[in-house]
Amino acid sequence: MFVREAISNAYPKIYAQAIIIAARYSFFRKQGLGSDKKNSELEYQTQQEKIIPRIAEYCAITVASSKIREVSRLNGEQLLKNDFSLLQETHSNLAFSKCLFSEICQDGMETLRRSMGGHGTSYYSGIPQIMNEFASNNTV
Repeated sequence: MFVREAISNAYPKIYAQAIIIAARYSFFRKQGLGSDKKNSELEYQTQQEKIIPRIAEYCAITVASSKIREVSRLNGEQLLKNDFSLLQETHSNLAFSKCLFSEICQDGMETLRRSMGGHGTSYYSGIPQIMNEFASNNTV
């Protein structure tokens, strides 16, 4: 259960890195015709629909992760007193969170990578490294 808790707490941090990269890219990348490239990509609704929901997902899994960590901490304290009442709840929370968080983060990072166009596949962007790091953590 300790490993599942560590993984569930690591996912939001890895996801945040991808969100920051894609949001900054979208903010600083200018779009338009000719020399009038005034508009940031983030001003376009389609780009906002790719970035903003990922930020909301990050907030949601961060809050859920902190609640799950609190239940795990309480479970650890109760186990030292030979009280196993929270063991089943803790186990199911951790199993579910690992599965759900990995699905949300993997899908979200793929959407963010695509939102950057061809730059998203470049190692220069940093997204492929984050996705590789996520994949290596997800095999446990």
